[in-house]
Amino acid sequence: MRLAWSIAGLFVLASPSTALAYQRATVDGSPDLGLVWDDRAISIELASGSSPDVGPVELRAALGRSLSTWTTPACSDLVLADVGDALGLSTNLVDGHADGLNRVVVREDGWPVEVGPETLALTSIVYDRSTGRILDADIDLNASAHAFASSSPAAEDRDDVENTLTHELGHLIGFAHVLDPDATMFGSAELGETRKRDLAADDVAALCETYPAGRPSPTTLPVVSAAGGCTASRAGASGSASLAALAWLIARAGRRSHRRARADETAS
Repeated sequence: MRLAWSIAGLFVLASPSTALAYQRATVDGSPDLGLVWDDRAISIELASGSSPDVGPVELRAALGRSLSTWTTPACSDLVLADVGDALGLSTNLVDGHADGLNRVVVREDGWPVEVGPETLALTSIVYDRSTGRILDADIDLNASAHAFASSSPAAEDRDDVENTLTHELGHLIGFAHVLDPDATMFGSAELGETRKRDLAADDVAALCETYPAGRPSPTTLPVVSAAGGCTASRAGASGSASLAALAWLIARAGRRSHRRARADETAS
């Protein structure tokens, strides 16, 4: 089995764009082979005590709402389940390997310097290159450069954790970025933004056509132009990833709070 890693994330600059249809994440080098889970019941474990800003109870509640957002549409039988606390903080992105455990971690320390502070979160996926079958997926939130909050109304000077988690779960189930700024899978977010908490019609179509209730998931896709903003690292047969291959990291210009590093240019 030849494995590869795919890395996609949520960044911190939103700009008006033309809406496009949803995008599937694909096998590196094979734009017609989409990433997808075979099993329609996907277990997620949360490092509930890992956030310096959001308490364990609030963080678990936010994750629960995000999981429910992706599993509510009746046209799909995909189930995302919180199976309890993670026993560690290692992920595919940081200090880890493909262990078959799908983990959500908020990182105040140890954020990879190769990624950059403008990145709110990254989802790293390990998949079978020959089939596109997803084997392992982890979500890392960047609390070393960003302050998160979970509140209603949302805190205007912080990044909404539910907004971020809902977007990253879209990556976890195989979706890439789109150019529609109203879609959950739009690849950037403003401070205090909550629009990604709810699925747009484009996101619902992605879910229902990729994981249709009672029917198999399509894997072979029509070749389309990428929407931009989705990042990936390449790997050979060993499955080792190169963070240097991350592309299109988008920086939010302007001043930030004391916990936010300034980023003045787009990195690649």
